[in-house]
Amino acid sequence: MTNRHRGSILKNMSNIMALGLVSVLAWLCTGCIDVYQHITRSPQGIERNTLKITVSKMILEMANGMSDESVDYDAWLEANKGSTDIDTYGTLNARIEKVNDDLDLGYLITMNLDYTDKTNRDILEGGRDFIPIYAQNHTEIHITALSDDEDRETNEMALAFLSTGKYRLSMSKTCIGTLKQVVMAGPTETFIEIAYIDMGDAYLIEIPILYFFSNDITIRLYSV
Repeated sequence: MTNRHRGSILKNMSNIMALGLVSVLAWLCTGCIDVYQHITRSPQGIERNTLKITVSKMILEMANGMSDESVDYDAWLEANKGSTDIDTYGTLNARIEKVNDDLDLGYLITMNLDYTDKTNRDILEGGRDFIPIYAQNHTEIHITALSDDEDRETNEMALAFLSTGKYRLSMSKTCIGTLKQVVMAGPTETFIEIAYIDMGDAYLIEIPILYFFSNDITIRLYSV
């Protein structure tokens, strides 16, 4: 693909589920992926984009205990650190930190985005995952599917667990005007309206990870 990268951050995180887990539990763990993104902008116009992507450590430990395999999570995170799309952003000064505490396993990614820098224009306007694209009356954020269609199995129990994970977007009012509508669109341009919460200095949007499982998604934030 040209505008979107199939080796997405979310897809990389789903590989954690394959660390010696039995197949059924691997599917169930997919629902334990949580994504938190916070976007704010300094008075100088530099945008700070912070992204935390984690999976539940409790579920992973439970699954590993059943499979009788021991996994060095810290070593795995270090080995796969460079396989996320964030390394392709180059000039965005991305910093990747490991998250490996008693509760969660994953990555904390911080980017400083300068939309006035012409050398970054192709990157910032290229539809890459979690990078806002600003238009006249709306902002778009693209997220690549967690899994390819051919990888998806018909498993109603697994799909039920998928709804437990959420993508939470917190966007500062320094980045966007007065928000009036948020919609989500898939490949067929079928729009789903998404509720949002006015937090005072930012807007909060929550979307179940289930929607990202097998479809590329575009979130559009309309403002005035």
